[in-house]
Amino acid sequence: QIKYYVEDQAFSKIGSEFDGLDVISIYRMQQLYKEAVIDGVVISTAYHKRTVQDMVETCVRLGLRDADIYLVKNNVLVSGAAGTEEILVPYRECVQIYDLNIHLADHCNMKCELCCHNSQLVEGQVFTEFDTYSRDLLRMHELVPDIVRISLLGGEPLLHTNLMEFIDFKRNVYSCSHITVVTNGLLLKQSPPELLECLKRNNAEINVSLYPPMHHQLDDLLEYIRSTGIHASIHRVDRFFKKFCDKPKFDPKEMSEYCGYCMGLSDGRISRCIDSLYVHYFNQRFGKILPETEGYNIYDEDLDPLKLVHMLEQPMELCAYCGAKYTLVDTFEWKQITKYSKKEDILISD
Repeated sequence: QIKYYVEDQAFSKIGSEFDGLDVISIYRMQQLYKEAVIDGVVISTAYHKRTVQDMVETCVRLGLRDADIYLVKNNVLVSGAAGTEEILVPYRECVQIYDLNIHLADHCNMKCELCCHNSQLVEGQVFTEFDTYSRDLLRMHELVPDIVRISLLGGEPLLHTNLMEFIDFKRNVYSCSHITVVTNGLLLKQSPPELLECLKRNNAEINVSLYPPMHHQLDDLLEYIRSTGIHASIHRVDRFFKKFCDKPKFDPKEMSEYCGYCMGLSDGRISRCIDSLYVHYFNQRFGKILPETEGYNIYDEDLDPLKLVHMLEQPMELCAYCGAKYTLVDTFEWKQITKYSKKEDILISD
């Protein structure tokens, strides 16, 4: 039986009630746990993975045993029923992915010079085939039936003429996942009515990255979004930063712990870092500089779901080249890549 709601941020709520539960601090929780008044802690997985991880680590620091820290998976939270699964799962036994990203097009119509997916370096058009996508998604569901958020992106996903088929299939396979289409917005107002209806019936969201070329169109874009009734969010992107170094400079474990766990799935392989799946475009243009660590083969017959989730938390070789934790302070104005752009324009170098 759930008796308390633990609050660690909005301190003014401590001592009040929330949904019939007494709101207590984490320190009061620690005391009650030591006194055996409470048996453990339940954490919702509706948050970002890093947030959930911080909550778990806080509980461990306060002296809770691993076996007494439980997670409620996304499928249970959304559907209200667990089916054959337990509602409360010990956190070390939870088979769930929080954020999975899938390219529908590797190329892009904007070609930002500092695109960390290397879409600016793709020559010609590179689309994801639906057969590959559907086969991979079904296999992923066999391994990990619970994914909190699935994003279709690129490149520019609105370049794909079969976008509706991808969205419909994803909703059929992952009925409880939050579905997002990440776009630069250039083609949004040209979207056919059928795509808008597809977004609505699948409760999918459009997430617009508003780059400088689109800033002056913000008012028109907002008016269009309101007129369609689709779910949409817009975040402004004014500045860019160089993410990777031209040689290993950082501690992989430190950088992996800072990471947002933006996992990627492409052509039968899953990686904890979607950027790693597209490093080959950089190496094709400038020579083999960055390690091409392409994750795990999801069709490996010996692949254990829980083992896979834990493997995806481990540092990669590319983590040593990633300076995201330290380079956010060094930002650059937006510009498109040109044939004269050099690797030093994209990578951090001494």
